[in-house]
Amino acid sequence: MILRSLLFIFIISFGITSFAQFNGTLVLVRHAEKEAEGKDPTLTTKGQERAENLAFILGGLKVTDVLSTNYNRTKETVLPLANKNKLELTVYPPVDFSKIEELLSKKNHDAVVVVAGHSNTIPAIYNHFTGNNIPDFKESEYDNLIIVTFSSETPPKTIWLHY
Repeated sequence: MILRSLLFIFIISFGITSFAQFNGTLVLVRHAEKEAEGKDPTLTTKGQERAENLAFILGGLKVTDVLSTNYNRTKETVLPLANKNKLELTVYPPVDFSKIEELLSKKNHDAVVVVAGHSNTIPAIYNHFTGNNIPDFKESEYDNLIIVTFSSETPPKTIWLHY
């Protein structure tokens, strides 16, 4: 039992330690409301409004990077924000966080990186980078906005908002 607990602590610590060089802010958001039909649906009118609201809400932050999976719904969710900040979207594979890790490892302490994903990937990304364990979002939840601040001096600090 003690060995299993130590192994768990080692695994969690290793994940956090390997990421400790990032001192900045990670903003995680699930894509906005999508059309019900199609393999790669676009956003509904309500989803487009939410995307514009996201750009407004995060407008006071100096966003340095905007990441999205290569699906219409995620790209359309963060495109108004990217345009507002004159940034190109960086596409990452939804099940491989190494591209996100690589990007974050090259950023300075002022970096604000916004990542758009899905009901199962945003919680997984949060869990991966913080060592926490939140469940997947419900399929009907589109309003979660998770802001995580990383510092080499303290554990990650999280603000969880609904927008």
